[in-house]
Amino acid sequence: MKTKKIRVLSYLLTVGLLTLFISCSMEDNADSNTDYNEYGPLKNIPEEILAVGKYHNEGLDFAFQTIRDRYSIETRNGQKLNFTKEALMDISKQSMYDFCKQNEYFGCDLNFHQIILEETNDDSEKTRATNDLAYSPELQSLLNELKTSIFNVKADEVGKLRYKMDELALKAQNTLSETELTAFYAGIATACASMEYWTKNHQKWQIALNCPELLLTFNDTQLNELKIKNGKLISPAVTRSWWDDAWSSLGETWEATSGYVQDWWYNGGGKEVVGTDAGAAVAGAIDGAIKGAAFGGVGAGPGAIAGGLTAGTYGSIGAAITWWIAN
Repeated sequence: MKTKKIRVLSYLLTVGLLTLFISCSMEDNADSNTDYNEYGPLKNIPEEILAVGKYHNEGLDFAFQTIRDRYSIETRNGQKLNFTKEALMDISKQSMYDFCKQNEYFGCDLNFHQIILEETNDDSEKTRATNDLAYSPELQSLLNELKTSIFNVKADEVGKLRYKMDELALKAQNTLSETELTAFYAGIATACASMEYWTKNHQKWQIALNCPELLLTFNDTQLNELKIKNGKLISPAVTRSWWDDAWSSLGETWEATSGYVQDWWYNGGGKEVVGTDAGAAVAGAIDGAIKGAAFGGVGAGPGAIAGGLTAGTYGSIGAAITWWIAN
């Protein structure tokens, strides 16, 4: 009798494990068969908040052009701009003022954006303790899921990230307050736009931050297309004699940079930059909602969206500089 019971338990255990294995295999196959790269725009986020991502990427390129222009001007004047982290953050903050001045994004003037900028850390999310922007447990949990999703995708899986973000947006609709939901939407829009931007443009930033001499020779597209082999830059666009001379002038600076340019996503800080970007956008959106409600004529909704844009873009620049400059 005892032997029979053991056989029955053994059979049930085997069936249970087999069922679990088949179920997991089906889920894995479904996941692998999903063509995430064909996944289009985010479906579960309002159109006006999706615009945060578009303007965010424009702001990043505006900042890059400001850095390029400053280096060119200083060089023509016979000076050499010292690209320290502190100097670059000062340039970037000024570029964000100028960027916001061009247009009253989401109905908010420069004064409003400036308030958000002044309270945004250079290389991280806004400080909870000093700004009194406590998250609800539900928002904190969703933000953790957002960052986990970023860390679990590969650098070329922007479509897969959009798919995961749309799932989180749907989940958030049933759990968050109106203000936190708007802030979380801003974080999602920023995360997807940020990953798309940095996947295409991380190399031009890393080269500019560490070898600004190349800004005088190559445009943005060429910087992103320079080839790296065994730690060496290869440029088919110039003659070998010129390139050999240029390479000798770069010295050891590039050698210290090439490793994380080649593996920018996993070991070079890419996923952390995008994660910081999204987190800063959420914090900025909540701060913007609070200040927008008290700021005459702004309102909590537009204030949240504008705050997400300003804080997210500046947070992204700060994180890139922190991770990618060698000194």
